[in-house]
Amino acid sequence: MIKRILHAFSAIAAIAFLGFWLSLGIYQDPEFSKIYLFQKHKLTLKFYFSSPIGESDRRLEDLSPYQQRREKDFKEYVYVFGGYSRGILLFNF
Repeated sequence: MIKRILHAFSAIAAIAFLGFWLSLGIYQDPEFSKIYLFQKHKLTLKFYFSSPIGESDRRLEDLSPYQQRREKDFKEYVYVFGGYSRGILLFNF
């Protein structure tokens, strides 16, 4: 009986964790390096979003393909679909 309860609790905890992971994210403000928790506009496994360009004058073409993908994800999740407006400050460095 107790094993069943523990298995059920473990399954519920795993589903809740996965739901939080898919629907919430963390982004780092490119100007002040503050860390925010925000609600994503669509589910994704990516959890941490940062801008490789930041506040510099570099262009997207100057970045490696990996950094270009990171920059595009950051803009999509944080700026275009309003993740910054749904953000909660976590850390202020």
